[in-house]
Amino acid sequence: MTVPNDGTLLSPESTLPPAEPEPPLQPPRPGPPTEPPSPTPDIPGPGTDPAPSPPARPEPAF
Repeated sequence: MTVPNDGTLLSPESTLPPAEPEPPLQPPRPGPPTEPPSPTPDIPGPGTDPAPSPPARPEPAF
């Protein structure tokens, strides 16, 4: 089997007619206006606390 220099392989599928064309994209149906995203409250998430976390267990004083 010889392979063309352009890199394309000759397959039986190349002799089949092209598949039916995709239907044109329909315009989006008019719906309720999308509400703007509600502003997120200014609450720091986990790991964003600027204050250093206290040690889990205080070291015992000898």
